[in-house]
Amino acid sequence: MDGWLVKTDVEGNQLWAKTFGGGNDDEFNCVIPTKDGGYLAAGSTGNYPAGYGWLVKMDAGGNQLWAKTFVWGNESEFSSVIPAADGGYLAAGESSSSGGRYGWLVKVTP
Repeated sequence: MDGWLVKTDVEGNQLWAKTFGGGNDDEFNCVIPTKDGGYLAAGSTGNYPAGYGWLVKMDAGGNQLWAKTFVWGNESEFSSVIPAADGGYLAAGESSSSGGRYGWLVKVTP
């Protein structure tokens, strides 16, 4: 199952729908608009390999510009993302390691 994003107008009419990911489970937990008119989605991917925190940057039309994966411990995911003052992004979520679950924060620079 791929991560799926749908953009609608104010009346709920679909403008575009895009899927991202590979053959394993991928999901988005958060999406934000970016200063350049595009979007940044955060979640997790079962690809690249499995259990990685996942960020996907898109243009205004929903076309992928870049994707980045991060891991700490055994499995990681992002549940939120915000813009940073320097033009980068802060992604927060949780990760598992040594039998426990831990919060984590990743800074992505421009």
